[in-house]
Amino acid sequence: MSFSEFEGLRIKHLAAVQLAENKVEDCRSANLIDLTPDTPIYRIFPIDRLLSTLNNKKLCLVRPKLWDDPFENVLFKSKMFFNNGRYISLNKIRDQFYGQCWSLKKECDGLWRNYTSNSCKGCDFDDFKKRHGHTPVSAKVKTTVGKLMEAFYDDTNTESVCSYFMGKVKYCSMVEIADFLEKVDILDTSNFSQVFSLLIKRDSFSYEEEVRLIFSKPGDDYGSLANVKNQWNNSDLFEFSVDPNTLFDEIEFDPWIDDASYDSFTQQIGQNYNVNVCKSRLYEDPSFVKILKVKKIVLL
Repeated sequence: MSFSEFEGLRIKHLAAVQLAENKVEDCRSANLIDLTPDTPIYRIFPIDRLLSTLNNKKLCLVRPKLWDDPFENVLFKSKMFFNNGRYISLNKIRDQFYGQCWSLKKECDGLWRNYTSNSCKGCDFDDFKKRHGHTPVSAKVKTTVGKLMEAFYDDTNTESVCSYFMGKVKYCSMVEIADFLEKVDILDTSNFSQVFSLLIKRDSFSYEEEVRLIFSKPGDDYGSLANVKNQWNNSDLFEFSVDPNTLFDEIEFDPWIDDASYDSFTQQIGQNYNVNVCKSRLYEDPSFVKILKVKKIVLL
């Protein structure tokens, strides 16, 4: 993605915010970056985290410094200096941001393996079964961009238009990333440039088709949080409240789950939530049928 394309998105965003005139629905739409509200999106959870999300009715974002890929958060990891050679620390700016990853991809072997392996940091996917006697269990939830943004965007925060964003990740070459870092305005008061820097990944990861929620925490001078629905603090986590029955359209278990575990978890979820539950059919045997048309039979 070229820098001029980024500038086009930034100008479009600023124009949409100005037209919104603080109307909540319009502000939410303005903070969708290259996304439309009716687009389906998906997120894979290790089963313990999914059950925790359902029970606590909260989704959790983390500071990008905790992301695994060393090229993530590339802007705030960069070394910056004034013209006189004095070093500038970006740690305070970096730590005001939180993110959570989703995907446009309905089905993907690589994503199942990536997220499922995360349930045991000591194992990769193939080692997990050898060590624990079974494959790790994970499940994928389905919703839409609009439903997730509606739950995420908190208009009780008086700085909401600069705080809650959702955007499609842009997969770039190293040359494009370097060009972005050279030209971007790190002090952009709209927060768009800083947020967009968290939507950049190397093109090696393009198979993920990732979408990210980004929360930008207001400054220390914000004042009282007493009237803010989803309050923040200085921890590495930011949580916001959700209603799983209205947010999630479907819960799909990984393709390797055994029947007993699938039945047990399905029953457990069904006791409290009216959400369709199914199992991934990624590795089901195909059942193609081909009809051969006989044009002429010759009897000998």
